[in-house]
Amino acid sequence: MIQYSKILHYKYQGSEWSIDNEDYSTLQWFSAGAKPSQDELDALWGEVQEIVAGEVAAAQAIVDSVKLKLTAIGLTDTEIKVLFGH
Repeated sequence: MIQYSKILHYKYQGSEWSIDNEDYSTLQWFSAGAKPSQDELDALWGEVQEIVAGEVAAAQAIVDSVKLKLTAIGLTDTEIKVLFGH
């Protein structure tokens, strides 16, 4: 399912809009200029998925680095899991 809210968040920053349940037909455009068409947004979905995946990978790399540093200072895996809530 295409997540129009994510596309709008990443590709139309600063624009004002409202959408219900990722349903394009409910998209209300409050910013200057024309509302992007459904085809325009659909064409951006793959690019936005790559951006989000990159952000997730970067966040995971930070978590992994922190866990490695905590291990280096002597925390056990159990203590680290408690800190991270896992």
